[in-house]
Amino acid sequence: MTKFLLSSVILIYLLSSCSPKVLTSIPVDQTERIQLEVEKTKGLNPGMGFQIKSKVTLKNGKQYFTYPEYSGQRVLKWDGVVVQISNGDFNAYRHTVMVDDDLKYTGIPDTVTVKIMVPGSGHLVDEKQIIVNYNSSFTYNVSGYNGAHGSDGSNGFDAQGDSVCGSQGGHGYPGGDGTPGKDVDVFIKDTLVFDEELIMCRFVTDHSVKKTMFFANHHLIVKSNGGNGGHGGRRTRYARYKGGNGGNGGHGASGGDITVFVTESAYRFKNNFHFENEAGRAGRGGRSGEGTQNVRGVLGFIVDGIIIGKKEGADGHAGFSDGKLDIQIIGKSFDANY
Repeated sequence: MTKFLLSSVILIYLLSSCSPKVLTSIPVDQTERIQLEVEKTKGLNPGMGFQIKSKVTLKNGKQYFTYPEYSGQRVLKWDGVVVQISNGDFNAYRHTVMVDDDLKYTGIPDTVTVKIMVPGSGHLVDEKQIIVNYNSSFTYNVSGYNGAHGSDGSNGFDAQGDSVCGSQGGHGYPGGDGTPGKDVDVFIKDTLVFDEELIMCRFVTDHSVKKTMFFANHHLIVKSNGGNGGHGGRRTRYARYKGGNGGNGGHGASGGDITVFVTESAYRFKNNFHFENEAGRAGRGGRSGEGTQNVRGVLGFIVDGIIIGKKEGADGHAGFSDGKLDIQIIGKSFDANY
């Protein structure tokens, strides 16, 4: 009997110590609880987002997180969690809930309800409510992406006596080009709800539409900057053989055009509207590797007795142009869709 109990303890210990690092399906009979954590928000408007995180604790004490804060934590995949949202949509890739942008202030705040459950379990549930109070500034960002930086070339190594030849340093990789900002049309008008002045906005980009609504004492920021070019890779360590060339820098991209249609009454809040659509910066060229080929003081490549100097990477060019900004005052209203 004692041997059986001892064997059971050892088996439980082995099972608990060998828990997987990634949990795709939550074992109901081995799970103690599931918890929902929601990012704290100072103010929330329609069209804005907030992050959520689910934490599962197994009966053996192991914990898994859908959004780990450091690399040592065990990972819980959203595949194993049922997520239900009212007045919003869930993006599992970004761990983000986006507030429904069709919500409108009616005199009281709105609520987004987030509920998580473990499939096949009635008790492994958690739920939270998040207030949409229309009490925040709003940023709409359709800027281009920055180009990736080029990787550095590999380091060569020195010759060792007569038996081991030195190796050539690798060339740096070029930086990526930035992508341009998108053209966007912005429609702005104001409204009055129980003596509260609110700003209502609609953004149209590439035939897609996004909206928001917020109190008029807050700010609207629209960004369509061009992406910056990535820096070229370089070779950084000395080796007495061939040094590699530096990679070229990536090119910056142009800013997008922003066209604003604002009603006469909303234009009085113009100091609360901010627009950015600058061209992206150029990427820097990578530095060439420094080295010699078996002889000190000789830099570059030797081909048929001719020394060919190494190349520094060329800088990219900045984005060709800032985007255009056109603000048009269009009367009392533009349409019923805001």
